[in-house]
Amino acid sequence: MEPFPSQWNDTPANRDRWQRLQNSNAFLRDQERSRGVLSCHYCGVSPLRIVHWSAPPNEPYKATVDHVIPVARGGPDHPSNMVVSCFPCNAKKADRMPY
Repeated sequence: MEPFPSQWNDTPANRDRWQRLQNSNAFLRDQERSRGVLSCHYCGVSPLRIVHWSAPPNEPYKATVDHVIPVARGGPDHPSNMVVSCFPCNAKKADRMPY
């Protein structure tokens, strides 16, 4: 696990955000190992790339983790609630519920 970024304010909210980011990165690496190629759960675009968290956020083929039930709406930060998505689909869904 990477150390907490020194450029972030050390607040409980940022610590929680950092932990979710670490969980998401582990999920993406596990999915890549098991599938070989990452593709978007929503639109099917493939291959997606795992990029460092500090990379520009609008990278179209950046693999992101979408929480099917958003954490902001009470969804768990757990692999059972995570899917791989491309950045555009994840941004479009935002904190909407899947139904």
